[in-house]
Amino acid sequence: MEKLLTADDVAELLNTKNQRVWAMVRANDLPCVRLGSRQLRFDRLAVEQFIQSGGSKDGATQKTEGK
Repeated sequence: MEKLLTADDVAELLNTKNQRVWAMVRANDLPCVRLGSRQLRFDRLAVEQFIQSGGSKDGATQKTEGK
């Protein structure tokens, strides 16, 4: 099994802040493994699939209103 990523690792992959990663987890947008209430780990393949899907859990792209 490949080493799991931390929230900081995922933030670096997504070019965002750690707080944004936590917000995506709270919104159930980003899959994770919980190691207690304040520790998260992420499977690299799951994060890469999240990126490939355009950042959506189900692979669907979101439309913006007025466009």
